[in-house]
Amino acid sequence: MIKNKASVLTAMAIFLICMVLYFPFPENKLSEARTSFMSFPITDNDGFVTLGIVGSVLYVSAIVFLVRGLKKYRIRLVILSMFAYALAPTAAIWLYQLTLASGVYALSYDDRSECTFESEGDGHIYATCDLEWKNHSRDDVSFTLEFLDSPYDKQFPPEEFLKGSYPVTVEAKGSQTVQIEDEIERPDLKGEFNGAASGFLRIKVTDGDSERRF
Repeated sequence: MIKNKASVLTAMAIFLICMVLYFPFPENKLSEARTSFMSFPITDNDGFVTLGIVGSVLYVSAIVFLVRGLKKYRIRLVILSMFAYALAPTAAIWLYQLTLASGVYALSYDDRSECTFESEGDGHIYATCDLEWKNHSRDDVSFTLEFLDSPYDKQFPPEEFLKGSYPVTVEAKGSQTVQIEDEIERPDLKGEFNGAASGFLRIKVTDGDSERRF
């Protein structure tokens, strides 16, 4: 099955390097990508991502080395390797969070979270955000939350309205919807703004010296 052991080992080493380059923990850098290939951001708001392009080239070279090193079942084993590469980070993060992680490092965030903004056109805006969290640890996790610039919603970005720091606690061992409410005075939008909704929220959580971005 293996024709050239050195080629197969080289492929495995390059796969490992690729995984380390953009390992999606504690932050997932793909959240800022506009285009991506496998686990590599190719472009973001600032243009092309050099390291992401290098990682993509390395990934393709790993596939080439793997094909050269195999004697039989090349297509099957390449596809299996690609699936393993895609699933390994998720499995490693899940295992870490389930066993060793604590504080904000034990949290998972669901991108389906959403903020809604309502107004009667008088410059007074009522904001409600429903944020979906999962705490993998056995202890409650408390932190402060801030909204970051979002590349997705340019018309009514949530960070434009929600500029404060909000205290949040997620209970131990379970999923929880955390609701953040705020009232914002925006007289500059009087008569222009009646309401909006934003998804794909980007947020920063902080607990002492620990910080994560989702």
